[in-house]
Order: sequence, then structure tokens, then C-alpha cells
Amino acid sequence: MKVTVCELSDNEVNLIEDWARLKTHLESNKADLLLLPEMPFCKWIASEPNVDDATKILSVQKHESWMQEIEQLTVKYTVYSKPVIEGGKFLNTAFVYEAGIDTVKFTRRPFFLRGIFWEETWYDREDVVSFEPFELDGFKIGVLMCTEMWFTGHARSYGKQGSIFFLCQGRRVSAP
Repeated sequence: MKVTVCELSDNEVNLIEDWARLKTHLESNKADLLLLPEMPFCKWIASEPNVDDATKILSVQKHESWMQEIEQLTVKYTVYSKPVIEGGKFLNTAFVYEAGIDTVKFTRRPFFLRGIFWEETWYDREDVVSFEPFELDGFKIGVLMCTEMWFTGHARSYGKQGSIFFLCQGRRVSAP
């Protein structure tokens, strides 16, 4: 499996330029899987200490509007996360999009949120701890999100479950 991992700017103008370069790279290099940065389609809201519902809603809307772009990529699988409002909770949620399939596979939500930036202030945690790998084309893959990737025990847990490699999502934040 050929994998592309990328960084994308959280500045909206630069994001469009980064996305165009990413599409060109994918077309030239024929990757099977693309790993996008955590919640890539708007400014990283957890970099701000003050929570507000309008910003949460706007973040969800921006990510939803980019889903058509993911569908047009020349890659079989795209692993990404986006904010989801569900049952009154604001959740960072990882998904796998498979080209040509009408459904998107949900992978997981973070349970462990730490005080790096303000993730634990903005986001609600998943109710159940789950570090179950998922399978794509015979490869077991695990996703670590937010500050979970700082704790190597979770990566070891995936390894003990037979995961071939780990996909960790982090976020680059632009300077103010």
C-alpha cells in the first residue's frame, strides 16, 4: 500500500493552494491511501481558549463543504477527521472515505484529551476507550488523534493487535 501523508495550512487562502498541490501529487504518485491532518478544512479552533458555539457550527459547516473535494481525489482511501455535533456533544471524529463507495467508515473519536492547546475545553471526549484497528486491503491500521499520539502505550496497543502501521493525526497551527 502506497501512502501519502501531508500538511495543509490552516489559512484558508493557503489551504486552497496546498490542496491544488496535493491533488497534483496524488495524480502523479498514484497513492492508495491519503492521511490528512486533523480537522484540516478550517482554522484549528482548539488554539483559542474561549469556546463559542458559533465557531463550532462554522467549523462543522466548513468541513462538510470540503467533502466533495475528498470525493474527487485520485486515491482509493482518505483518512481524515472532522468535527461532528452529535447528541449535544462536539466530537473530533476520524473517518475513512473509500472512493466509489457511498458510505464513509467511522473509525474512532478520542477519549483522552489533554491540556495541550485547549482540546479538552472545546471538544467532548468519547464515552468509551477504543483502540481497535480497522482493516483496509488486508492491512490493519490504527488512528491516534489529538494528544493521544503523545502517549506511546496506545501505539503499542495497536501493535499488539497486529496493526502493520499507525496513522497519527496531528495539526500544524499557523502563527497568529
